[in-house]
Amino acid sequence: MLGNSGTLGLFSGFNVVAFVLIFLLVPETAKLSLEDLDMIFAISLRDFVRYQVKEYLPWFFQHYILCGRDSGKPSLYNDQIWGEPMMPMAME
Repeated sequence: MLGNSGTLGLFSGFNVVAFVLIFLLVPETAKLSLEDLDMIFAISLRDFVRYQVKEYLPWFFQHYILCGRDSGKPSLYNDQIWGEPMMPMAME
């Protein structure tokens, strides 16, 4: 019914949708301790999506695509004691 090109287009569209959903909804948790996981999942999904779209995506575009400014990577997570931005240990 769809043919070869239609099937390829359908699966390509599904892959694009899956990539966008994973980028927006799934935080990175590889090689993190349990304490770091607590810090990551303490952030609401709404704040995580807002961070990904408004801070991380522009930084990624400027840093890797335009090979531009060497600005520091934005951080979503704050140290609860000192109130300073921090990254989980394995993500630094």
